[in-house]
Parts: sequence; C-alpha cells; structure tokens
Amino acid sequence: RYAMRVKKNPESSIVYEDDKLKRIEFSVTDASIEEEFTIRQKLVLIDFACGMGIIVWGLVTQGWYMNQISAVFLGMGLLAGILGGLDQQTIAEEFVKGLADFAYAAVVIGIARGILVIAEGGMIIDTILQALATALAGAPAAVYTTFMYIVLGLLSLLVPSSSGLAALTMPVMGPLTELMGLNPEAAVTALQFANQTINTISPVAGMTVAGLAVAKISFGQWWKTIWKFFIFMVVFGLIVTAISGMLPA
Repeated sequence: RYAMRVKKNPESSIVYEDDKLKRIEFSVTDASIEEEFTIRQKLVLIDFACGMGIIVWGLVTQGWYMNQISAVFLGMGLLAGILGGLDQQTIAEEFVKGLADFAYAAVVIGIARGILVIAEGGMIIDTILQALATALAGAPAAVYTTFMYIVLGLLSLLVPSSSGLAALTMPVMGPLTELMGLNPEAAVTALQFANQTINTISPVAGMTVAGLAVAKISFGQWWKTIWKFFIFMVVFGLIVTAISGMLPA
C-alpha cells in the first residue's frame, strides 16, 4: 500500500530527497532503466543466485553459521567483480565502500553487546526479573500477560537475540505463568511477539541497524514510517498473548 502511494506521488516518500542523492551517487537515470541487460550483468545475477542457494543448503544441511556464510558472501563478491569485468583495484575499492556501509551498524551492535555483557555479568537482568516476578504474583490474567509482554519487550532492548532472550527469561517466565494458573505457552507467545516487534524499531537490533545503514535510512525516518504498524503489532501481540494464556494447557 505504501509503495503504491509513493508510486503515484513520489514526493510523499519520506526518503524522496535522499533518493535523489542516491540516484546521483549510483548514476541512476530514467534512461539507464531502458539499457540492455548485458551478459556480464546476467552472470553477476547468476553468481548471486547460486551463492544464496549455497548458503541455504549450508544452513539447512551442514549447520553453517556466520563464519561459513561470511566466506560465501566474500567469494560471491569477488566472483561478481570478476564476472562484471572490474579490475583488481576497482574490486578492492568497491569492497571497501561496501564495508563502509556497515561500519556504523558494527559500532552500534558492539556497544549493544557491551551493554548485554554488563547486564548479565552484574546480575542486573536477573534482579529485574526477580522483582517483576514478585510484583506480578496474584495479578489478574490479562494484567499479568500484558505486563509480561511489556517486560519482555523492554528486555529485548538489552537482549535483541530471540534465543538469548529465551534462555534468559523463559526459566522464570514459564514456571511463573504456570503458577498464575495460565497456559505456560503464553510466555513463549509473549516472547516471540514482543521481541520481534521491538526489534523492528530497536537501535540495538543487528538486522534492523544493518539494513537501515545499507539503505542509508535514518532511524528518525524509519520510526516515522513504521510507528502505525508498530502500534498495531503491539496491540495484536497483547491480545494473542492473553488468548494464549487462557487456552487449556
């Protein structure tokens, strides 16, 4: 819906002015869209498709993670440069430009990781969870699930990783939810909705920060775009979490 609106009126886009600068930076003109799709460009596209296929295969069947994925992306980039007809110096220069786009994201993620290390090492998160568990004891079901959702959302700012947040909170939230007389699966429902919803606006969520950095979109622009959807997802998550808690165990 947003894309259709911008297509009808490009100036309605919050990145309209930025897009004009990007078109200059990448030498994109309306005429270039009509240019012939060359053999070299097709080979680069095939290289990208094959590389992504290899990554999916490695993740699903070989248990690959960051080191292996990074190696494949590096190989894809170097091969794309060769297939695209770039010389050695140009490939190196373009590689550096690509890394520059991620520099900001890498710094933010590193700082966020430092916050997590301090919070875990100093038992800060454990103290917060203990205090909340005590305060919520005996609360009505809807009140409890709402607060659980909010707590998990706030903790997502410290621990953006869903698996890390689960390992940290579920040993407390799961049994506590069951003691409240609710289906313990509500804790998992709250975790999934709260964590992923918060990560769409969080300045410490790796994927969000990296994506915005590459697209050269500021957080202010992003928040202005997504706030309505964010509120909808929060309300929807609260309702689904409450329903989940009331279902038979």
